Amino acid sequence: MQLAKTSVKVRQILSAVRLHTSYLDALIFFWNRPVVSRAADPGTIVRARRFGLRKLMRESGKSQHPVQRFLDGEPVHPATRG
Repeated sequence: MQLAKTSVKVRQILSAVRLHTSYLDALIFFWNRPVVSRAADPGTIVRARRFGLRKLMRESGKSQHPVQRFLDGEPVHPATRG
């Protein structure tokens, strides 16, 4: 009887560990995947150019260099696009 209870506990712990490792594997995959930097479409750039650089920086909350890259049609990192 004691052995049966112990083996049930061991099985529960092992299944929890397997579930936990699969979750960790998913997190590792998510954080190690490549980030895709993209340039904005030309129409958006044309519309944004009518505002000044400083105004775009103020309104977007982004620094000078990502805004300049955006206006030049160069790729911008996704975390900077938001």
